[in-house]
Amino acid sequence: MKRKESSGGALQRLLQALFLFSVLLIGWGPVEIPAGSARKMVIQGCTWELFFPLFLFYLFCRLYQKDISVSRFWRDPLLLLGALAMLSITWNPLKDSSLFFDLYLPALLAYYIFRYLLSRNFSEMSSRFWPYYSGAMALMIVRGVIMKPAFLQHFSFFDTPYLHHNHVAMNMLIGIPLVLACLFREHRKKWLYLFFLIIMLAGLAFSNSRSGWISFGVVLLYLLWKTDNRTIRRVMLVSVVSFALLISLFSFSRHRFLTLCNPLADTSMQCRINMWIISGHIFKDYPLIGIGFSNAIFTSRENAYAAQLYIKGIIKVPGMFDPHPHNLYLQILVSLGILGYIFFIWIICDIWKALQNLTITENSDSTLLMAVKASLLGFAVSNMADTVFNSAQSTLIIFILLAYLFEWERFTCTGKNHSAFAENNSSPPPCLNTNIE
Repeated sequence: MKRKESSGGALQRLLQALFLFSVLLIGWGPVEIPAGSARKMVIQGCTWELFFPLFLFYLFCRLYQKDISVSRFWRDPLLLLGALAMLSITWNPLKDSSLFFDLYLPALLAYYIFRYLLSRNFSEMSSRFWPYYSGAMALMIVRGVIMKPAFLQHFSFFDTPYLHHNHVAMNMLIGIPLVLACLFREHRKKWLYLFFLIIMLAGLAFSNSRSGWISFGVVLLYLLWKTDNRTIRRVMLVSVVSFALLISLFSFSRHRFLTLCNPLADTSMQCRINMWIISGHIFKDYPLIGIGFSNAIFTSRENAYAAQLYIKGIIKVPGMFDPHPHNLYLQILVSLGILGYIFFIWIICDIWKALQNLTITENSDSTLLMAVKASLLGFAVSNMADTVFNSAQSTLIIFILLAYLFEWERFTCTGKNHSAFAENNSSPPPCLNTNIE
């Protein structure tokens, strides 16, 4: 029996190490390994390549330890939204499944692997997790510069070989508040997190993503409102000044920033408005279950609707060929209709509930909780002008953060408060009245 427990612990530690390495590899991207003369073995560093086999190993670990409980799964809106996205292939005339299998499913598998690892030993996994998570996002910037060195000579959009500039900004918006919190929580690693913070701020500035810049402003205002720590405020002030200097160094960045003064005159904004108008008309014709969770079907529908709306004088361009509505909230509505939006609102409600419960019960980690809230706020705002469901890396990054949030709530409520309730014989805290297992 002891030997089996020891083997199970070893398997769990191996799964933990493989998961953290996979997160780091996602940040770095493809790895080429020499395999003889003029031959190379390529590890693509993509989400499906890493997390599909890792999920099989995760299942093996659970079966080996006879841990096969699935009672929570049917109540998870992330799973239900994914199930609807998969089923939507049946009513999508193009039968396109790439968005589900290449983006949503690998991120969902990583979400469940991480929740499992956190549920086994939250404190240990949490302490190991943050350097890898923030390091992965910093590596996205480093690798992008290495693979496109011409960017430093001809400064424009920072599109890495596998990330659009808006998704670069989206990932940095998630990472910057968390790195800032870790900078003050983990004193032994403060220089590492400071290094990550500098890279991420540079990446956000170089992305030239105006939606990212606006979202960053919202995040900064939120952090200034919520924190009374003078040291954090000083670091934030230095970050803002450094960020502004980076933007002002290049004429292209200055021009991009100045267009925010008159956004309606900007061609990119006009294009988005057209996409949103078209999306509204598509939803009106497919309200219940949408057109299907597919960028390909949206592109074809969008172009057909653009021709009709142009004739009616509603939009000023006869054709549109964008892969998605450039708005997460519209994308869910158009792709999966009202039914999908119910699950989407359910996800938002679960996030809100977890944050509220942690606000009540978590005292020692208030800096990290504030950072998580800021990261989610930045993500929510940036997805008003783009969508996470056009980047496998960004989808993975947010799903992993949600896994941490939900398991943090579960650990705090069931671990700390059950013992406090037993000692004090007081009324149960609010989070113990929820359906958490």
